[in-house]
Amino acid sequence: MQTVGVDGNTVRTSVPRAIVEREARKQQLTIDEFIARYKLVWLFDGFTGAYAVFELILKPDTIATIQQGLSDVAQGKVSKIDLDAL
Repeated sequence: MQTVGVDGNTVRTSVPRAIVEREARKQQLTIDEFIARYKLVWLFDGFTGAYAVFELILKPDTIATIQQGLSDVAQGKVSKIDLDAL
């Protein structure tokens, strides 16, 4: 661990490569693709300790596509959103 930022308010850690490789395999992505598409988020309230999860990074154009898809579903234009196309 290493403190960084103004007054050391952030502590930088690293993730073992084996964990990233496993998660990339689950998503059928290369490690570089996984790192480009996901971010690591720490959860830490309401329980003892901390828990890290990988979350998909939603870029503005992806959000707009999802919003349009939801609108199309609501209007009956399509029956579902094709998330695989995102």
